[in-house]
Amino acid sequence: NSEGEEAENNIDVIKTSFEVESATVKNKSKTKKRKEKKNESNNDDDDDHNNNNNITNTVNEEEEALIPKEKKDPNYFSDNNSGPTKLQLFLIPAIHFVVGISNNIPGVANRRYLIEDLQTSPSTQAMIGVLTGVTWNFKLFWAFLSDTFPILGRRRKPYLIFGVFLQTISWMMLGSIQPNIANSTSLMFSATMGQVLVGVMCDTLVVENMQHETGEKTGDLQSNCWIMLNIGTLIGMLIGGWTLEYASLTNREMFQINSLAKLILLFLCFLLNDTKRKVVESLAELRQSAKERILEVWHSMQEERIWKPVIFIFVLGLCPSNHDAFVNFLLGDPSTRTEWPGDVKPLKFTDSQFAYLMCIGTLGSALGAFLYKNHLRKISWHALFAVTITISCAFSASQLILIYGINRQWGIPDIWFALGDETINDVMGFIISMPILVLMSKICPLGAESSVYALLTSLQMVGGSVGGTFSAYATSGFKVNLDNFSGLANLTIMTSFLKLTALPFIPLLPKNADVARSGAKKSIWGSIVLSTALFCGLGWSIGASIHKLSHVNSPS
Repeated sequence: NSEGEEAENNIDVIKTSFEVESATVKNKSKTKKRKEKKNESNNDDDDDHNNNNNITNTVNEEEEALIPKEKKDPNYFSDNNSGPTKLQLFLIPAIHFVVGISNNIPGVANRRYLIEDLQTSPSTQAMIGVLTGVTWNFKLFWAFLSDTFPILGRRRKPYLIFGVFLQTISWMMLGSIQPNIANSTSLMFSATMGQVLVGVMCDTLVVENMQHETGEKTGDLQSNCWIMLNIGTLIGMLIGGWTLEYASLTNREMFQINSLAKLILLFLCFLLNDTKRKVVESLAELRQSAKERILEVWHSMQEERIWKPVIFIFVLGLCPSNHDAFVNFLLGDPSTRTEWPGDVKPLKFTDSQFAYLMCIGTLGSALGAFLYKNHLRKISWHALFAVTITISCAFSASQLILIYGINRQWGIPDIWFALGDETINDVMGFIISMPILVLMSKICPLGAESSVYALLTSLQMVGGSVGGTFSAYATSGFKVNLDNFSGLANLTIMTSFLKLTALPFIPLLPKNADVARSGAKKSIWGSIVLSTALFCGLGWSIGASIHKLSHVNSPS
């Protein structure tokens, strides 16, 4: 029995051992499964964590994209990180107000100076206008320079002060030296260059200080600056006309007064707060950046949706005008001759009357902008351009009524007819300009907006420069000068109807703003045509102007 019990005990031991071993195996298996599940859970958690990180990174990248470049720059530091102060928000519109006044105080005097002091013909005045107008093609250069090369850590204020200083010196010298075509043209060129530089810096200051605007206040600064600039423009025009007429000042004394007005602007500039920046780019990086910018522009010019509309804009600018000849007709003195060829006598508008015409031109442009924004925006561009160009042609020809004195037979004084005619022509002109501005902003490719927009505006201005040169040759060809306005009627008829030459090019335009970005066709000929127009047009107009002015005798 004991042996049986022992055997039975052995069996129980073996059984127990087996059960223990089995339980151990089961426990190990369960432990393994639990570990596997835990690992899978951890992997899932890691994936979720990674996904969350990716989402967070994406959100951060999107948020970072909204942060101005200057704020992300480790070398950036500002005197005013919390946004523009109340003083800054007062100074920027105030500067625009003074700029509007000071830029327009010499408006009437400048025209009188060309006629009376320099004794230049209308065609020569047009050439002087072409040369001084070339300065507006430097806008991109000044913008790039101020972005890239800070002066004493400041990117805007030093360039703004330099532009004001350049204008101040130029106008003071223009009012001090003996009248001479070469010297006067050079000083007008430098004064306009200063005006361009001030304009670029003012625009940049507005954009930079608008970054902190949110909600209902978005756009307040820009609106305030636009309003103050236009109010200043109207005041400056009236001051210029009234001072010349009622204070009996000379044209050159008006230039000196304008120079002193620039000193007020200089004082306001010194009060401005400007961000600081260290020089961060090497020469190699600058070269690479410039190369990339040029390639961007070159490839963009190949796009059909860009080069086709630009050809229309360029052709529209090529059309000559009778502007300089007609202004001389308005301001000329009929008492300087006993008999006038063709019995076409100048009208001798006073300085105040001419200032009123300039003011009406500004108000007419504002009315044109209002009409386009509220009533004409949704009209097809093809129909809008066709109708406005045709109407503009007709009303340009209406100047013949003033030239032949028909309005006086109707009992309408010259000044009132001129004011009405100027209003209609400026309204039509701005209605044409508004969709062009919209078009140029819409067709710019994403990522290269600034450089391509600068190219488009440059081509538009070059077209105007070439058109100004054509105007000078046409005025000279019809023998219109300070002593003979008999050819002014024929010049007016020709320049009015030449506006219609732009009509066949209207199909090059998109039908409206919504389709301006559509289309992906490219042609290298687009780049070639636009480059040729830009460089040849600019070179020819400058060369023709210098050649013309070099053969004009200055007054003794």
